[in-house]
Amino acid sequence: MKNLIAGGITAIGLALAASAASAATVTITLTEIDRTNLAAANAQVMSFIGGGTTIFESFETQTPGSSRNPVTSVGSFTGLGTAGSGSTAVSCGGAAVGDGACVKPAGSAGGRFATDGQNWLDSNDMESILWTIPGPDGAPFAAITRIAFLLTDIDDVDWVRFNIQAGGDAIGSTQNSVSGGLRDGRLHLVTMDFSEAVRNVAITMTNGRNDGFGIDSVGVAVAPVPLPAAGWLMIAGLGGLAALRRRRKV
Repeated sequence: MKNLIAGGITAIGLALAASAASAATVTITLTEIDRTNLAAANAQVMSFIGGGTTIFESFETQTPGSSRNPVTSVGSFTGLGTAGSGSTAVSCGGAAVGDGACVKPAGSAGGRFATDGQNWLDSNDMESILWTIPGPDGAPFAAITRIAFLLTDIDDVDWVRFNIQAGGDAIGSTQNSVSGGLRDGRLHLVTMDFSEAVRNVAITMTNGRNDGFGIDSVGVAVAPVPLPAAGWLMIAGLGGLAALRRRRKV
């Protein structure tokens, strides 16, 4: 009887190990879209992430100028590398007064602009922005299946190559990039489609020194985390152990 029990526990352990070895992949697209129709651009974000459970971040609840390296509803954003004009921060209209209100609500800063509302996240010419999900509080979403967001003003310095890269606990590193030399103020749609739901993602966006870019209209699709097959096997195994104990007592 002891051998049967030990064998059952070993089988459960092997199943869990096999489950842990699986890895998700992610398909990243980076596409230039029409900047004159922001409603259509935002509709593309929402269409991609779908109609299920979604989290949307437009940075409107953040205080422009003081929200540096902000923690948001979709994770944390941290500026990396050499700063051109300060750390990565929420901006609005190119300038803000003391209470955070925009001086020019419909304006732009260096080609960057808001795509939803009047705020956006500005790199302020940092070389890279690191976006981590979950944020510093350590609370991950249930499961991430898709991500989409809008980028403004990438690669208007012709020696720069904008690069976006994603990785995580169970994600093989993958990337997409576009060469420099675009005209000022271009708008790009980024989409990320994960082959399976993931809980931890690290996204790096790199534009190079002294060439800023903006991020806005961030959508993340999440889904409940189903109990993996190994989990069901463990439950079944524990149930079997309980049955064996009952038989031994009889």
